[in-house]
Amino acid sequence: MPRAWPVHLLAMLVQVGVTAYGIWVLGPALPDAVRTLLFSLLAALVVVWWGLIFAWAAARKLGRGFSWRRTNWVISWLGNAANIAGFWIVAPYSPDALILLLAAFAYANVTVQVLSSIQRPPASEGWVLTPLAIPISLALYAATHFDRYLAALMALAQIWAQKGGVDPVIELCDKALVASPFHEDAAAMKIEALARAGRMGEAEAAYQAHAKALEAELDEEPGKRVSDVYKVLVQQAR
Repeated sequence: MPRAWPVHLLAMLVQVGVTAYGIWVLGPALPDAVRTLLFSLLAALVVVWWGLIFAWAAARKLGRGFSWRRTNWVISWLGNAANIAGFWIVAPYSPDALILLLAAFAYANVTVQVLSSIQRPPASEGWVLTPLAIPISLALYAATHFDRYLAALMALAQIWAQKGGVDPVIELCDKALVASPFHEDAAAMKIEALARAGRMGEAEAAYQAHAKALEAELDEEPGKRVSDVYKVLVQQAR
């Protein structure tokens, strides 16, 4: 286990650094009570983390059975719990860029957990569920916050549109429309991408499908952006 001490120390420093950076970026946007809660959560994580390591070392000196693999498993689940709680606590106050950074940090933890789950044959353990906790948590967050998901899709679609992409824009817009069938920006960008690619028949069909869905479900007409794109790029091209 002594060889693992530097790894755990580095992991703690990264955890502290990412937490402090996120709190610093949010600044006054983060309520004082939430800031205090995050610092308390971080402090508790570090204290218990070191406590488990020293408990293992003490038990080893006393000759008691206290396996390092089991200790590492407990630390991994403790880190999962802290990271999941911290993400859900801070996400409502965070811009999309910070959420992306926190998600990347979370998946870095998953990578470490996957690598640490590898055992020399014959393996003594069955399924290792630790690496699944964070991806499931992030998936649940995305499923319950469609607005953040749609914003990311549309931002990526806009980047592809600026590069002249067609199929990537259509694919991203279709995903946005599956999540929110009446999303005006998604419908407009899809129609525009098709029209600029000369696929007027598909652009016309996309507009008519959007218009019919709005009329049938909401008794409304297409919004200004969709109408403007349709008039300028589709109707005038006939």
